[in-house]
Order: sequence, then C-alpha cells, then structure tokens
Amino acid sequence: MEIEDRIKHTTLDLFMQYGLKSVSMDDIARELGISKKTLYKYFENKEALIHNIVLDYIEHEQAALTQIKEVSRDAVDEMLNIAKHVTRMFRNINPRLVFDLQKYYPKSWKAVQELQSKFVFTTIMENILKGVSEGFYRDDFCPNIIAKLYVGKTFFLVDEKHFPLRKYERRQLVIENIRYHLRGIVNENGYRLLEKYMSEEEE
Repeated sequence: MEIEDRIKHTTLDLFMQYGLKSVSMDDIARELGISKKTLYKYFENKEALIHNIVLDYIEHEQAALTQIKEVSRDAVDEMLNIAKHVTRMFRNINPRLVFDLQKYYPKSWKAVQELQSKFVFTTIMENILKGVSEGFYRDDFCPNIIAKLYVGKTFFLVDEKHFPLRKYERRQLVIENIRYHLRGIVNENGYRLLEKYMSEEEE
C-alpha cells in the first residue's frame, strides 16, 4: 500500500473511532509510526487530509450505488439494496464524525451535500422512472419532488438535533425511511413485490 493511501486508511480508522475533532496530526503520525514531517509532506494540514478522505468516500459511494443499479433485479430491489448499503455504512460511523464535519469542516461537508443533492438525487430519480416503466411504481406523482424529498430526509436522519442516537438506532431510522419511501410510491404489484423481498430478508 502506498504511503499516502496508508495515511488516509489509518486516519479514517481513527476518525471512525473518535470523531474528527479529537484526533490530531500528532495522533495520526504516532499511529502510523512516522514523523509529523513525513505526514505534512503528503498533506499540508488536517483539513486537507480530511477533505481528501471525503473525496475518496464520495468516489466510493458513487461506485457502490452504480454497482447496486447494475446487480439489482428491479427498481424495488434496487431501493432495498441502497438501504442495506446505507445501513452498513452507518454502522461503522461514529456519530461525532458527522457532527464534527458539519461544524468544523464546512468545505468537506459541502462536498458530501453535493453528493446527495446531485448524484444520489439522480440515482433516486432514475430509480423512480425505472419503477414506473417496470410497472411497480405509481405514475401519479412528480418524480422530481419525491427524489428531492428522499435526499432531504437523508440529511434529516443524521441530524442529531432531531434524531439523537441516544434515543434512535441508526439502522432502524434507515429501515423506517425506506419503508416510508417505497410504500408511498409502489402500486399493488410493487407492494406485493416489496412484501416478498422483505419477507425474504426476515428468513
């Protein structure tokens, strides 16, 4: 593994455990067993390191969502697979990481927001149109509005002010959100398919 990738990988592990604010460049260098001088050779400061990691995350998420679209059986299956992916991702994230990113690193948080507002929005829009063409989604609503609502709810779910993790389990939030979304747009055929897939998950 290249030193730059090793730095990002190790730093991300630390951030996942302790959040962004509490991890210093000294901590990162110590964990890697390198000098701070070497660390600064690759990243001029902590903010630059964080932004680089965020850009890697965005690239990974885009690739993951693209793969989900390719392997899913239909639009309903695709949305459920997206929910599974998001659930796995949330399981590994320290809640403080999101809070710290929003509060202390607005440039990086803006990049995450753009991922949601552009790529994820487009993914949901395409899923809706696919579901309508497959005969599983209703055709009596505005896809643009529903896709924007989905993206907006995603940010709402990770907002500690509304859903503090001491009261709400993140996995349950994701499950309730996807059920709410799908049951609002499926037709009778889609509902039967949704129930079939969800019962398979419970077996």
